[in-house]
Amino acid sequence: MPEERLTRLRQALSGHFDQHDADCLARLLSMCLEREAVSYEELDLVCPDRDDHILTLFEERVLLPFGGGSGDSWEEKGLRFLPGERYFLPLIARTMIRYAAWSGQLDTEQALTGALAICPALNTQDLVRLVISCRDQTSSQRLEAGLLGAVARRLGLDIDLHEAVDLFVACGILSPCKGVSQASGLSWYEMNSCLFWD
Repeated sequence: MPEERLTRLRQALSGHFDQHDADCLARLLSMCLEREAVSYEELDLVCPDRDDHILTLFEERVLLPFGGGSGDSWEEKGLRFLPGERYFLPLIARTMIRYAAWSGQLDTEQALTGALAICPALNTQDLVRLVISCRDQTSSQRLEAGLLGAVARRLGLDIDLHEAVDLFVACGILSPCKGVSQASGLSWYEMNSCLFWD
């Protein structure tokens, strides 16, 4: 990544992380933007305290391990710091970080618009409005599927919620919360933390 883009990414991240972390995270994320997957060993080249920063990015749901669990849910993924481990950026995080490196800003609406454009059959702007409205109504970054329906109705959106949720999961915007869902009998989802950065 060119130095000016790295500087803009660092600037954008410093609004959410302290300066030292923003610097290391920007270097890690710039490497991740350059390829579909990055190995544990490759990340050692850009940040001496990589384990702490990999953990931070995992907790923020920005960097996820391939495999690492029995399902697709983020809460089921086990993070390991071992040679041979490979990590990837979910599409929403990749779009957010790419835009931040270009503009120097973290912009949820822009990231959602870019990520959701992979499915032109759906109205991207309606989906963006739905996600942002749901985000604004949750403080725990978790939401029950019924909230999506209620918000869609309140906004007057004509959306197939099953199709929308499938797209949100594919883009890394939402992840099923299997433990909570099984215990409560309701469908709970975790929202990607990067949606709360701006």
